[in-house]
This record gives sequence, structure tokens and C-alpha cells, in this order.
Amino acid sequence: MTRYARGANGAQKFALLVAYIAKGNLTSEVLRSEVEKQWSKMKGILGNAFNPAFSTRAKDKGWVDSPKFGVYKLLADWEKVLADAGQNG
Repeated sequence: MTRYARGANGAQKFALLVAYIAKGNLTSEVLRSEVEKQWSKMKGILGNAFNPAFSTRAKDKGWVDSPKFGVYKLLADWEKVLADAGQNG
């Protein structure tokens, strides 16, 4: 998180955090409550408070999906965040 979050926008940070929690597994379901909990723990690294709009933007980019309310799953394109965030940082 430290390496990639520095130059990332909110949607990228959200996708990275979901990937971190899911350990990169595309079939793992991540609860929104867990994302918010981890976000608050990593506030120093992430640099700002959690904003629900981050998840919407990450879904729009095709990095995560929300198969049901309050649940997120990684999509195959989430790894593009690593390249994009790495260039910004």
C-alpha cells in the first residue's frame, strides 16, 4: 500500500485496498465494512478519509465489482492500477 498509494487517486486507492484485503484473489468477496475499517487504520498512508464515491469510480473503471450491496470483488483489470499508480508516485 505504501508503494502505490502515494501517487494514486481515491478510486485507485480503493481498488488497491480491496486487492490487499482479497490478497489479489478475484473470487474473494470483501465487505465494505472491512474496507472502511482497513482504510481508517491506513489513513496515514492513504492520506484522506474514506469516501463512498471511490468505490463507484473504481467500478466505473472496471477494477472492482459489487455483486451485492456492501460486497466487492476484484476484476481482472485491477492490476492496471499498479502500473497507473506506480507512474504517479
